[in-house]
Amino acid sequence: MSTIELPALYVDSVALVAATPRLVLVNRDPSPGESGVPIDATLALELVDTGPDGVERSTARVWIDGVLAFDGSAVPELAPAFAGPLASVTQTTDTLRVVLHPVAPLASLATVHVRVLAQTVGGAASLDEVYSFVVEDRTAPRVVGAQALAQKTVRVGFDESVLVPSGASFHLTPKGVPAVSVAVAGVNVEGSVVLLTLDTEMTPDVLHEVVAVGVTDLCGNAVLGPYDRATFTGFRPARPERRRFDLWRMLPKHNRRDDHTGDLFRFVACLQEVTDLLLADVDRWPDIFDLERAPEAFVDLILRDLGNPFPFELDAMGKR
Repeated sequence: MSTIELPALYVDSVALVAATPRLVLVNRDPSPGESGVPIDATLALELVDTGPDGVERSTARVWIDGVLAFDGSAVPELAPAFAGPLASVTQTTDTLRVVLHPVAPLASLATVHVRVLAQTVGGAASLDEVYSFVVEDRTAPRVVGAQALAQKTVRVGFDESVLVPSGASFHLTPKGVPAVSVAVAGVNVEGSVVLLTLDTEMTPDVLHEVVAVGVTDLCGNAVLGPYDRATFTGFRPARPERRRFDLWRMLPKHNRRDDHTGDLFRFVACLQEVTDLLLADVDRWPDIFDLERAPEAFVDLILRDLGNPFPFELDAMGKR
């Protein structure tokens, strides 16, 4: 094919000719692409012949997710699963209206596909159309896990984004003894993750259970048992690998042998927890006096102790 180059091209007029199909699908409820459809909704549609013939009722078929729900040539026309009390079929000269009423509620968050097949009287026009809609979210959120991030911080994960409305709460219960009882002092929501701040340090290595009460997803569905809880192990701060500071082992052997009831062991375990907390504070001491790791407030104090010979203002990096 040869190439033709034109210096200019002028269009005098453009005529738009729109061809209207004879058989059309209208008044669909739910409409195509609609979301948040109630689980107990009826499914309505109308077949309209824009010509003189009308809709051939015996050729009309409606499938819901591949299941034949309406067959105009069958008796009865409506499948039992879609023949609820609000179901109906009405026909006029040019219109066939079908209302399906599912007996069982639609599945939460399901994408429902509807296929409609029909012809006009005499077969001059036909229609085969598919559309879909999405059912509302009626699924309760679930707790998928929990993890202790620090001595006073617990992360709780859900399977979807959640809200913590007024009145909602989290309860933490130690599953072992001896253990300190803890309560939630603060809640921070980040999508599907909730960070809990505790009122005191949890007991290290002891199994804890966290229960969510009144937490909802973005659609208002509240968390339900048994998927409202998770277990996690109490946080233990990092410690030197070679440290051995076991109070029970420091006791004389005869005292340990005479502890037939286990009362002495449990009492020493309480003292051991306090001792471990003090040792963890001691281990964090380098984070305060080390210029590279110290929080900015402590860097200011270090400069003040040194007399701070700089009269001008310094940023955080300059102070270090």
